[in-house]
Amino acid sequence: QPRKKIERLIEIAKRDTRVHLRLIGPGIKNNIHHVKLTQNVVIMDEIYGDDLIEHFEWSHAVFNPAAVGLLVMNSARYSRPIFIGIDSQNAPEIQLAKQAGSDLFIDFDDDKQVQALIDKCISERSFLEEKGQILCDIMKQEYTVEYMAQQYYKAIDNKWD
Repeated sequence: QPRKKIERLIEIAKRDTRVHLRLIGPGIKNNIHHVKLTQNVVIMDEIYGDDLIEHFEWSHAVFNPAAVGLLVMNSARYSRPIFIGIDSQNAPEIQLAKQAGSDLFIDFDDDKQVQALIDKCISERSFLEEKGQILCDIMKQEYTVEYMAQQYYKAIDNKWD
């Protein structure tokens, strides 16, 4: 993702030491090598598949101000809410997050909105649990292979009628 978006997350963690941030992805270290990190920020190279489990289990939520793609599905898999930038360019997977609620979309450039969300996440853990569970439930109900195949066949049937 653009370096500016990653630096924004680091700025948030620098301002509020209650936030512990793990940045995972290829090239992050190289792209922000000039940024001084605090103890509550850790950068890791790319991690895939089952190696991500420990990081999702460690987290309370996922914050991504840029494009999300399959990260939405992975967050849902572990019942973790994902907070997405309102101006992000997103893949089709964004629909799952939209179904889970508009409060998952925030303006990462609005310091007051970001701080209010962080305060809410810390003071109301049930908020995170509820949002994560909603995301997970929708995924289990509507994003299964069976459901998607059913929708595909329905689309084909309607096309030929």
